[in-house]
Amino acid sequence: GGFSDEEVIDNVKTFLFAGHETTSATLTFAVYELARDPSLLKQAREEIRSVVGSKGVTVGYKDTEKMPLVNAIIKESLRMYPPVIFTFRETAQDLDMCGYTIPQGTQVVLHSYIYGRLPQWWDKPDVFMPKRWLVDDSADKANPYRFLPFLIGCRQCVGNRFALYEAASILATLILRLDFKMAEGHPEVQPKQRITLRLHPKLELAVSRAK
Repeated sequence: GGFSDEEVIDNVKTFLFAGHETTSATLTFAVYELARDPSLLKQAREEIRSVVGSKGVTVGYKDTEKMPLVNAIIKESLRMYPPVIFTFRETAQDLDMCGYTIPQGTQVVLHSYIYGRLPQWWDKPDVFMPKRWLVDDSADKANPYRFLPFLIGCRQCVGNRFALYEAASILATLILRLDFKMAEGHPEVQPKQRITLRLHPKLELAVSRAK
């Protein structure tokens, strides 16, 4: 019984990567988009204050359930900037796709970044529009494979629900307490793939207490 030292180390690495790096990346991109859109930031703060008031509290799980816009901002961040942009799978049988036959046993790449920006699946795919998630979820039900930040099926991330709650809770707490905008003279930033998707160069913000 028990785990070997190697198994313990591998699991610790997994927890640190899957439970910290990915949420950190998601929040970075969400804050980046809010800093570029004062109107959206104001709307989100009004929603949060309508639930918890204006005091500097920490937003809890039950609170985030009453914050559809905050949750939509997290989902839109994951759509446009999935922390892990691709994963690998192996075909269980021959697969015909777009005029090509992919033989059984072939390693294929699922690219979440591309899925999230396909114009045939998303209206204005390169525009950050959280309210798309508040209108209608029929497209997701009809095609659950168009939004894959946590994958899907028996191999999906076991911590997906916790990750969404954690990200929404932290983001709501930040919005409640702080006002942020792009720093004056900030460099132009672009998403860049490292261990997870990150902004490059580093994000520069002007931060103050929320009024």
